[in-house]
Amino acid sequence: MLVIVPTVFEAVHLFGEAVRAPLTADGVLAITDGIDVLGQRRSLPGKTTWHVATCGFGLAASGVGALAAIGVQGGAVGGGVLKRAVLVGISGTFDTVRAPVGSAIVGTEVICEGIGAGTGEGYVSASTMGWSQGHTRSWLPAAGDRLPLTAPSALRHLTAGAILSVAAASGDVAHRDERAARHIDALVEEMEGYAVALAARLCRVELTVVRGVSDLVGDRNPANWEVAKALGAVREAIFTLAEDPSWCA
Repeated sequence: MLVIVPTVFEAVHLFGEAVRAPLTADGVLAITDGIDVLGQRRSLPGKTTWHVATCGFGLAASGVGALAAIGVQGGAVGGGVLKRAVLVGISGTFDTVRAPVGSAIVGTEVICEGIGAGTGEGYVSASTMGWSQGHTRSWLPAAGDRLPLTAPSALRHLTAGAILSVAAASGDVAHRDERAARHIDALVEEMEGYAVALAARLCRVELTVVRGVSDLVGDRNPANWEVAKALGAVREAIFTLAEDPSWCA
């Protein structure tokens, strides 16, 4: 089971302090027995091994990091032994009713925002300009600004919806409202999903994205964020996913 996390910061919240040193040194680690979080020991379900890898922060780094993580686990451009992976981390919410702060959501598709031309009302996406965002091959068509994600049946208890993947987070309420108007179906905002989805697509790996909702989109005051609670909800989703033999196979 490959679990991709953008940062060591998020990984420590998810899996405990013991993961900090190996992930800082090597960017990857195998968890074979259990994790220690908040003073409690939790065993992994069944005989699963969790391969945890950091992909890096933001759209620029995360695609390269994800491609490297997939390669370490037997994936390859065009397809390899790795069949699926899950990207986890924090996000901001556009909809506090469907995706309240402290909850976790699962993505149905990921939308790229910020790669193209212009800003504000003058922004034009890459697809609108006529450019493919992803690599094309004889077996792989051009990619638009939206990529599908896999929402496993094991996570059907989570709210599911579109994820907006941005080059820079919304800086204020006005910026948030502008993006919300442009992408009316976006449930949350984050900064890695689209790039990781491009890497997974290139390797024919099914990607699931689970995001904890730590804040409101556009709220840049960390004092208002609920990171620990959000990632706690993500941790529970990972355990639920690991209990599904069809997904872990």
